[in-house]
Amino acid sequence: MANKFVIGSEIGFSYQSLLQNNSLLFSGYGIGISPFIRYYFLKMASKVNIFSETGHNFSQNWVRQNGANETAYRLDVNFSAGVAYFIRPQIALEFRLQTNANLLSPSSAIYAGPRFGGMFGFQIHLNKPSQNAVE
Repeated sequence: MANKFVIGSEIGFSYQSLLQNNSLLFSGYGIGISPFIRYYFLKMASKVNIFSETGHNFSQNWVRQNGANETAYRLDVNFSAGVAYFIRPQIALEFRLQTNANLLSPSSAIYAGPRFGGMFGFQIHLNKPSQNAVE
C-alpha cells in the first residue's frame, strides 16, 4: 500500500435464483477472480476508511434455466465505492456498492447486461503501514 493506493485481488463465489409466480425460472452459481486497484480517501491510520475501486472480474457460472443446464462466462470491468472498518491495522470488514459491465459476448441472456449490487467482505492487507507511519 503506497500513498493510499492498493493493488490486490479477490476470489469470489456467487449464487443467484429468480422466482416468478412461485416457479423457479433461473438458478446459478459461479466462481471468479478479480484483480483491482483501490484508493483510500482518509488517513491510513483511520479505523474507518472510505474507498473507491476499479478492476476486472473473470467468472465461470453454472446456470439452470428453463430446465436446461449451461455454462456461462463473464469478463467484467468493475467500479465500486465503499467503507472499510479495520479490526486490526491489516484486517478489515468492508461493505461496498458495485456496478460492472460484461465485456464478452454473453453465452446466456441472464448474463448479458450490467449488474449492480452490494457486497460484504473481509480483507487482509499484506503490507499496511503501522499507525505511527508518516503519510
